[in-house]
Amino acid sequence: MNRFVAILVACFFVFAGINANASSFNSESTGAHGAFDPSTTPAQVPADTVISGTSALVPLTADGIFNFTTVNIPSGWTVTFSKNAANTPVYILAKDDVVINGVIDVSGSSAGTPPVPGKGGPGGYDGGFGSGLGMSGWNGSGPGGGIGGYPNQYWRAGGGGFGIIGGNAGSGFPHGGAVYGNSRLIPMIGGSGGGGATGNSSWNNDYFGGGGGGGAVLIASSKSIVINGSIKADGGDGGCRESWGWQGLGGGGSGGSIKLIANSIKGTGIISAVGGAKRCTNHGGDGRIRIETYVNNFSFSIAPQYTFGLPGSVFPVSAPSIRISAVGGVSMPATPAASYSQPDAVIPKTANPATINIAGSNIPPGTVVTVNVLPQVGASVTAEGSLSGTLQSTTATVNNVTLSAGYTNLIIARAAYTLQTAIFWDGEKIEEVRVAAAIGGE
Repeated sequence: MNRFVAILVACFFVFAGINANASSFNSESTGAHGAFDPSTTPAQVPADTVISGTSALVPLTADGIFNFTTVNIPSGWTVTFSKNAANTPVYILAKDDVVINGVIDVSGSSAGTPPVPGKGGPGGYDGGFGSGLGMSGWNGSGPGGGIGGYPNQYWRAGGGGFGIIGGNAGSGFPHGGAVYGNSRLIPMIGGSGGGGATGNSSWNNDYFGGGGGGGAVLIASSKSIVINGSIKADGGDGGCRESWGWQGLGGGGSGGSIKLIANSIKGTGIISAVGGAKRCTNHGGDGRIRIETYVNNFSFSIAPQYTFGLPGSVFPVSAPSIRISAVGGVSMPATPAASYSQPDAVIPKTANPATINIAGSNIPPGTVVTVNVLPQVGASVTAEGSLSGTLQSTTATVNNVTLSAGYTNLIIARAAYTLQTAIFWDGEKIEEVRVAAAIGGE
């Protein structure tokens, strides 16, 4: 039976007011996970941390949140995180000081042996698979996934986008992924994968994959954050042959996101969320960095440029949200695999064109919802609906949305509305709220 395939994930891009009038920031860490210092023997919480030399691999909790008392990463130590089922960002909350003299790394990985793409960091998204000549390379995963190589135009795929657009492969070739999210990183979200290349029939192993998008990490302390080491959320490199420097093959993954919140932030370390690139790869777009503190004593080396403000809530209360509840009559799972290659839902052939059901909260009735379908390979489709119900609970039905029959579909629903009551944040008036949710690739 022919079937339509879709994958689900809930992502909320929210731009809303935050209370910036508090005199002291509270990370709201419960301290339940105790102190974290990978150099202790045995390693402190979590107990299932894998120590290899001076590297610590920490499995993420189901929601990605760690409630530490203190955090200490000594010089020479590198801490990474394995993804959870929901592919959430990493949230490191501490009641007391956070001291990073070593490295926290949530970067995406580079593409492997063709056609294998790089994996996204936690909260980030995978690159696209490469394909042989005559077939399209896979698009990168994520809302800013780079476009895969076109048939019979080998060595060309776009880089993933995030804070800026991904690198274009040139006129007439696949383009880089789009910009998304916001400068305040509400909510946290990672970078997108680069597109996969289309191979050349003269070689059997040049259909390189795209790089993985950088992950997302938020570090919050009720006291201070001191960084003399580094925090990395870089995108992975797209695959290519180093000796063919003039050729762009798999696209680079975009940089991810890094957010620091504390009463005091200081240090002379390195913070990096740049896109992946090699000399023969279309670069991934840079990610986003946000720093919020009352006492600014840092002189970090930071790339790309960051935004700055007073401390706000780690998790905004009563934020507007929107989700895709069903596609073609098939309910969407609460915990997605979030990958083009691992579908979360199978839509029957009879559901094409599909009806897409949307559910929202804290969004005014009458708000228009725009749905975009981005298949793994091929052009996108756009449709609209209107939310109805109450402010606390709204729904919308978007009819006759055509899904790709041969490839996995990324479906994104977006809504924007103008605030009726003025909200100020860091002295800036917030007039419009934008919310998004997606199934597929994120």
